[in-house]
Amino acid sequence: MAGRDGHRVNTNVEIGDIADHKLLEIESQNAGNYDFLSNMYNSAARFEDARNLREQMKGKAVAKGP
Repeated sequence: MAGRDGHRVNTNVEIGDIADHKLLEIESQNAGNYDFLSNMYNSAARFEDARNLREQMKGKAVAKGP
């Protein structure tokens, strides 16, 4: 059963990845989009992807609101 659950999580991350990258294209200055995707990567143990996304956010000078 664990294998099936792992596949489901991986598929959900892949779908979320596609959807959130589309949001980043549309709303590249919305910090919430970066935050959501970064948290999703961290939850899936994709720490390198999360770190790269945070660096991308810094490079574009996207800041979180208050």
